[in-house]
Amino acid sequence: MLTKEMLSKDTVNFIGLCAGAMTTISFLPQLMATYRSKSARGMSYGYLLTFSFGVILWLIYGIFLKAPPVILTNAVTLGLLILITMLKVRYKT
Repeated sequence: MLTKEMLSKDTVNFIGLCAGAMTTISFLPQLMATYRSKSARGMSYGYLLTFSFGVILWLIYGIFLKAPPVILTNAVTLGLLILITMLKVRYKT
């Protein structure tokens, strides 16, 4: 089993960036599908609000820890969530 002591800080940050990138990138297909179909019917406002609030908390947490992977990936995720929410409002779905 790998422990934190066995890995360099750069390696740990790289793992964090990869994990964050994968979860952040997962929103791109939804954003593109919403834009193409002109509908975000499958995304409830409750989901978008709750998830966005969680991402904001992760972002604050990352800032307090001074953890670039947490800060960067959650800032981008929040941006994507804002875009999806704007499309949902625009298309009134």
